[in-house]
Amino acid sequence: MITACRDSGIDLELRETASGVYDRSSGEETVRDLAPNTTLPDPFTVQVPGDPSITGKLYSTTGSTGVKSKAIITWGASDDRFADRYQLKYKPATQNNFFVRTGIRDLETELIDLAPGYYDFRVMARNSIGVESNYSSEMRVLLVWLREPPAAVSNFSVIPSNFYALASWTLPPDLDVQINGLIVIRHSPKTTGAVWEDGVILEEFPGGGVQGLVPLITGTYMAKAKDSIDNYSTSIASFVATERMVTGFTTVATSTQAPSFTGTKTNVSVVGPVLNLTDPTVSLTGEDLFSAALDMGTVATRRFEVDIEAISYVAEDLIGSRGLISSWPLVSGATVNDCDATIYASTTDRPRFL
Repeated sequence: MITACRDSGIDLELRETASGVYDRSSGEETVRDLAPNTTLPDPFTVQVPGDPSITGKLYSTTGSTGVKSKAIITWGASDDRFADRYQLKYKPATQNNFFVRTGIRDLETELIDLAPGYYDFRVMARNSIGVESNYSSEMRVLLVWLREPPAAVSNFSVIPSNFYALASWTLPPDLDVQINGLIVIRHSPKTTGAVWEDGVILEEFPGGGVQGLVPLITGTYMAKAKDSIDNYSTSIASFVATERMVTGFTTVATSTQAPSFTGTKTNVSVVGPVLNLTDPTVSLTGEDLFSAALDMGTVATRRFEVDIEAISYVAEDLIGSRGLISSWPLVSGATVNDCDATIYASTTDRPRFL
């Protein structure tokens, strides 16, 4: 800047600049932009976060409420560097209005004790000045955590133990089996080809245990896990006990009821060589008394072994009871878990009691 002074002098104000500030173009100086414009994103446009992903988990509660379920919802972060909070909307698929969970700082959240059913989920991002993104895609999922069958029993084995059999297995991984669940052990006299429906229940043990005593019998021991709402594992664990495991005994007496079953009956009937429930719609149980008492000869400690050949089936699964093939849920029929046969015995050293 040039300024004329009263004493006829001239004052000069000069500014020194680096040579890099200007470019030369045709001998003229042109200004170079050493500080380019910012590349920060537009704060009024927020990028959409990733679509939500939903998984389930069981958890134990204090007191007497047992095992419950929770949904864990996760999503990918918004690409917007100013996005610092997220908002989740969810609702049952049968409803129109969403529930809202806002102010979420992480990339996941948990919803406790949702009722089983289909649910819709979506999520959006919000930046530090309150500007919101659009919502992600809406995801519909079926929540059935407590309805899923438990895992199969693993490492199931049986060994002789003081005239009994000690059954053992690995602790079930399912929390709803460990808490208020059961390990159910069945037995079939078959040593090959035995299936769950062939067996009768020997014992039921708490799901949090890993072993238990059962009768020592030749045949096939089978085990399933049963959870707190009576779901069974879909496959069985089995162990075959041969005659080599059951040694040191002498047979004193036997009683064979099949195939005639001539004792007094209640709601059961003989069809061919088989004893059937007569009418399950009248009563779910039936009874057949042995035709005669079993005489052991002398008073002594005895080991009583029962071998029952059984088959369980759903009456509606019989071909004659089915409708159109398109309506069949399973061609081979459903697995039966809740049928059983039990032998009751009383003893005395006085024949007049019999």
